[in-house]
Amino acid sequence: MADEYNQYDIPQQDNNEHTYYQNVNMQQMPAQEEKANIGLAILSYLIPIVGLVLYLTQKTEKPKTAKACGKAALASVIINMVLVIVMYAIMGAAMFSAMM
Repeated sequence: MADEYNQYDIPQQDNNEHTYYQNVNMQQMPAQEEKANIGLAILSYLIPIVGLVLYLTQKTEKPKTAKACGKAALASVIINMVLVIVMYAIMGAAMFSAMM
């Protein structure tokens, strides 16, 4: 029974001179599709510098997660800048109308 092997088995010997067979079938498993981590994207939106760091560190290992974190951080910065500009415009208009 130990002498039966298929074309993918390679005979090996250990220190005690017992022969065993190691299967070296090199069939690759189908690649699993990575899903973006929503929790990290939310964290990236709330703290944009974390999103930038996650994007830079994960862009080769987990590209979808890195892309989601980068987009969330960028969206956060843009939205915050627009809100600050709108806030200053409203405050300036309120101050100007109070002076009249």
